[in-house]
Amino acid sequence: MKRIHSNATHPDWSMYELPPLEELGERADWTQVYGRAGPLIVEIGCGGGRTIIGMALARPAENFLAIEHAGDYYRVLRERVAKRELTNVRVSLLDAEYLIGRFFPDACVREYHVYF
Repeated sequence: MKRIHSNATHPDWSMYELPPLEELGERADWTQVYGRAGPLIVEIGCGGGRTIIGMALARPAENFLAIEHAGDYYRVLRERVAKRELTNVRVSLLDAEYLIGRFFPDACVREYHVYF
């Protein structure tokens, strides 16, 4: 795998990440997170993001959440999403079980994708 070096000072990174948990709040308002209404699609364990990026490009009216727990893959994924300026994608380094169990209102996700 080609390594992509992250730049922590990149000014646009934050728009592709979930807001801090204290801002997200219990049972998050995903319309507010994305700044628009749309179905929420979640991929757990995205690796470098090939699948979720492909879906986000093909389905621009939908909102995608990429959950990747491995720090190196997370950084690569975040950089690839930012490079493509995919405003319909957010990435998270949080544990999927914790994030989904605490911040997802019932029936807020249209699709879950798990490929590992």
